[in-house]
Formats: sequence, structure tokens, C-alpha cells
Amino acid sequence: MTDQTDFGLSGLPSEAAATIRQRLGLAEADPIRISFVPGPGDVSGTYAAWAEGRHDPRVPVITYSAQFFELVERLGAEAQIVTTYPPPALPEPALPEAETPDRAAHLAGRGARFRFHQVPKRAPATGRRAWAAAEAAYAAAILAAVAAFDPQVVLVSTDMPSAAWAALKGPGGRRLVLTAHNTFWPMGRSPRGPKGIWRRLRLTARARALDDAVCTSGECARQIAAVTGGRVQGLVEHPQVVARYTPKVVGRIRKLLFLGRIESNKGIFLLLDAAAALVPRFPDLELVFAGSGGAAAELEARIAALGQPGLRFVGRLGSDAVHAAIDAADLVVCPTTSAFNEGLAVVGFEAAAHGVPTLMSSVVPAAETLGAAGRVFEADSQPALRDALAALLEDPEAGARMGAALTELRAALYDRDRSWGMQLARVLQRL
Repeated sequence: MTDQTDFGLSGLPSEAAATIRQRLGLAEADPIRISFVPGPGDVSGTYAAWAEGRHDPRVPVITYSAQFFELVERLGAEAQIVTTYPPPALPEPALPEAETPDRAAHLAGRGARFRFHQVPKRAPATGRRAWAAAEAAYAAAILAAVAAFDPQVVLVSTDMPSAAWAALKGPGGRRLVLTAHNTFWPMGRSPRGPKGIWRRLRLTARARALDDAVCTSGECARQIAAVTGGRVQGLVEHPQVVARYTPKVVGRIRKLLFLGRIESNKGIFLLLDAAAALVPRFPDLELVFAGSGGAAAELEARIAALGQPGLRFVGRLGSDAVHAAIDAADLVVCPTTSAFNEGLAVVGFEAAAHGVPTLMSSVVPAAETLGAAGRVFEADSQPALRDALAALLEDPEAGARMGAALTELRAALYDRDRSWGMQLARVLQRL
């Protein structure tokens, strides 16, 4: 059963707010004010679910934004959320007879802690100059919103243009915490050549503004340490799954699942071509694509052109449907290309909750944590992906062996002391 009150902050110490105030030089009566500039996800929708004491039904893990909301409430802080989504419109809570006026006051106070500020989305751009102008306009809108709120701490995702990091600190020297959901460069492929070296030097200069970081993977933490000369040693969170599942024992691998954004840089067409090439050898092979994105129409067209009934695209799935799809699969495939700076790939951990192993490309940082429960192929290579799949399809014991290696990892999926929210709380207490 899902504990709808569990947002990953159960281990927060009672003195956390006092410690943070002390670190920020605040008096006991001074409010802790935090501006949060998240990634492109719908934080307003997540807030609407959290305010009702529920997890976001669209997401199978405890979302970062829900953990942020929970942390702010537990600290008694005030928060600004800068997002491209409209602010959530919440109805007045309908209280059952057993509820008390104190509960109603609590719910009203919960909403008063949060101020949502909508900024325009990045303007569509073609060409480098237009792209740079769109990035600058987007950053300027965020900077104006943060300046108006005047927080002591700014929590910003890697989606924010790094050129604006220093400006986010403001004249008063706010503390700047990076929540790193993506790497700066593909894992194992440090920037090379004149352009790559120049970009890294530029990033190193901008990273002087960072005070600390919360990271989705060890690779993110290593790259932040690299561009800050070891000054910032970010804390690494572990994905937290909402519900517990009975792990399956995978038999012969035949049912493959891709779950994520439907974009070319996520390797979807490499995977489609590799699977299509293997169907003559393994006629019972199935591959399901689930998700949404800009390449959905092209993916559907390519699947239709192949005319192979085992290859399917089912679109975006809600949380329950995601876990049903994983439970029906024998192998999750994460074929991200080097054109995308993957920060972790949470799908491998969602699969781990079901005992389902993962095959991933060499630029997916999840491989480090999944260990023997995963297999890795060289990114960007369709032959390498095809051969890795063929080796697993030919080995009747591969799924069971890889699944058996997930036992220890599954325990970490419910260790709330390792959640993103708890790591953020620790960072705030050491600023």
C-alpha cells in the first residue's frame, strides 16, 4: 500500500530550521525564504496533488518538487516557485465531519507559504543568435521574479542558463544551490577540442557562483566537483519509489520496454532499428515504447512502415500504467545517445522495484548504481545495441541473474534518508 503522507522527509531533524537560520545569519523570527527554479516539469500540477496529501498520480516516484514543498512546510519557510506553468488553482478543501477547524487553518497556511510566479516559455528559435536571445530573455524573466521575492537561498536546476548563475546571487550574496538533474557533458566523454575546452572553461568560470549542490547521480556530483576545483562536493540522492511491489522472476527475455521522452537523442530510433533487425531471429520479440515527446509522430510512422506487430507505441502512461507496463516487461532499455546529457535515468530504478533488469547505453549514469542488474552497450552504436540485445535474448538465464542482483538496490528505493529532499535539507544546513 502507498503511504500518501510519505514525501521522503520523515527523518528531518527537529532542529533543522534553527540550524539553517543560524547558517544564514537570521534571527529566530526571520522567515527562511527560498526561490526554486525547477526544470520544465509541471510543478503546479504536482503541488495540487501534494496540497491534498497525495503523490502526483502521473509520476511513479516521489517527485523532487513534492519533496521541496514538504521540506518548506516542515521548515516553516516561505517559498517562491518560478515556472512556465500557470499557478495552481486549488479549490477550498472540503473537510469531513471528523476534521477540525485547526486542520482547516493548517491547510490554508500550507498554501500561504508558496508563491508561484509564471514566466514565459523559451521562445522557439532557429540559429545560434536566436537561440542565445531566447535563453537571455528566459533568464531575464527568472532573474526579475527572484529579485522581487528577495530570498536568502536560490535553488536552481541545470535547466537554468548557467550564464545567469552569478546574477541569481544578487547584490546581497544569496546562497545558490544547484539541483543537478543532468550532467554538463555525456558521462565518460569529457569535452575535447578547442570548442569543448572553451565551453568547459566558461562553465568553470560560471560555477564560481555555486555554493552547493544536490545531485541525481555520482556522475553529476563528479562533474560539479570538476568545474569547481573540488570546492563543491554535492550530495547524491537516491530515487524513491512511492509504492512497494512484489518483484518478479524474469524468465527468457522477450518483452522489451522503452519508457521516457520520445526524442531522437534518447535513442529511440536506434532501439527500433535494432529490435526490427532481430525479429527474424526472435519472432516472439516484443518492444513497447511508452512516453511523449517531439518525435512521437515520426516514431509512429516508422513503426507502421515496418509492419511488425510486436513493435508498438502506446503513448504517455500515468503512474499506475507505468508500473503495469514495467511489470509486464522482461527488460527495460535506456538507449540514450551522447547528444543528451543524461543525469541518471530513473526508469532503471522504477524497473528495479519490480525485479526487472535494464540495458542502457554507456552515457547513462544509472549503470554505476545498477551494477550487475544492468548491462551496458556503447552509446550511439546501433550494432552495439543490437548485439547486446541478441546476447540477452539468446541467454535463457540472463534475466534471472540480473534480477537477482536487484535485491539490495530495492531496499534503497525505500530508504527515505537518501531522498532528494533529505539531501537538500542537509545542504541547507551546511551552507
